[in-house]
Amino acid sequence: MRKNVFKMVGVAMLLFTMNSCGDKTTTGEDADAPLVFSPLTVEQQKSTISNDGIALGDKMEVMKETPAIKTVEFLSSSDINTPSFSAPLRELRAGLLRNDVKAIETFNKQMTSPSQLESAKWGTHTWRESTQTYDFVKGIYGTVIVKFPADAASKYNETNNGTLTIVYVSSSVAVPENPSEKMPASLSVKLSVGTVEALSYQFTGAYKSDATPTLLSSTLVIGDFNWSAKATNNDKDVAAEFAFKHKEQVLLKYTVGVSGTLTVDAIKESKGPEDVFTSGYMSIQVMNTAIYGGIADFKTFAKGMDAIKPETITQMDEFGYPTNTYTVMDSAKTNQQVTLMNKHLKFYGYFVKENGKFADVEFYLAKNKVPDYSIRATLVYTQKSYNDQFKPAVYDYAYTQSVYNNSTQRYEYLMSYYAYETKIEYSSEPRLVLKDGSKVTDFAKYANDNFKTVIDKFQKMLPKN
Repeated sequence: MRKNVFKMVGVAMLLFTMNSCGDKTTTGEDADAPLVFSPLTVEQQKSTISNDGIALGDKMEVMKETPAIKTVEFLSSSDINTPSFSAPLRELRAGLLRNDVKAIETFNKQMTSPSQLESAKWGTHTWRESTQTYDFVKGIYGTVIVKFPADAASKYNETNNGTLTIVYVSSSVAVPENPSEKMPASLSVKLSVGTVEALSYQFTGAYKSDATPTLLSSTLVIGDFNWSAKATNNDKDVAAEFAFKHKEQVLLKYTVGVSGTLTVDAIKESKGPEDVFTSGYMSIQVMNTAIYGGIADFKTFAKGMDAIKPETITQMDEFGYPTNTYTVMDSAKTNQQVTLMNKHLKFYGYFVKENGKFADVEFYLAKNKVPDYSIRATLVYTQKSYNDQFKPAVYDYAYTQSVYNNSTQRYEYLMSYYAYETKIEYSSEPRLVLKDGSKVTDFAKYANDNFKTVIDKFQKMLPKN
């Protein structure tokens, strides 16, 4: 299939964290309008963020107990050999429980894949406990109905109180690589337990004649929980949004968008992102806490960054022979990058309801001690045999030689450990600037020091395998 515009843009957004004049909360506000810091103290802000994370974890625990999640687990078990067409529900359940934002996209791809559609037995499948099989009545193309026991008690009582209904409709737009296949227009999946609709999934897609998507929309409802994913493309603006809510409360939300010349041909013929992108935005929200960032003038930013040329260094081995080349930036050039990033890239953390910041993000000149590959490596330690006790040594690589010992008439191995001298290397790195002016550069330590309870809670929620 031709290049997928949404996938291209998504990758570009992650790589270049672009920002446009679009809004950060999809409320129509000017994204570049400055926010003031929240009136909360730094410690109060940390507490708010931590409490949001814990509350989200609590909501996820509640979701595990919904009838749909339990029914899908039973439906996927070996107790009732469910038709293969319902198998993607098992992966959907697992993805939702680990909060995978791609779970719905994966589910839709699986349900509408050619192999899935070709292997589907369209019609009604009814579980018969006495034979441990499904009675099948052939139906029209695109519709599957599965009647089954929704739990172990119903199975024991031979009651088919669960109903899975799948309706697929193809569009008139052909898949470019295989014109006999059509792009999916809609997909409906409904799971009922008794008279209660436990799960509802709806997908709609619209495309140009070359199969480029102009609209992809998915919604999933499980009890009081709902997920939505939407992507739009008009060749000038591409936007995508994913939201996970409990009733109307946002639990997790991700938005991204770019502007420019975004036709498939333009992207295919471009030499770099600056040829097609002009601006973009992105934000990630957990409960009431969000991170926003991007760039308003990508072309100027890219041109400025391209003008800063790194120095090419030749790497030497232990014998003084060149082995590779790599590039480095000195402090002056790295500082130029930092200046450009701080001028064009806008990042901050904020509380959504209050519309107040808890931290700015700035780039700074970082100094790192690294090996100096431009100078030949030196021998720091020799080990005569794999069985010899290894003495602690700082080394960059080891070189093994096989030497024949005439006395023992055996080959012995000589391990030589080499190290390069060190030097200071410069890079542009992000850091948080909190309300009190304190700056956080070690994000892992900051998270562990302040949000360990949240981290531990989510680690316990992750699948063991």
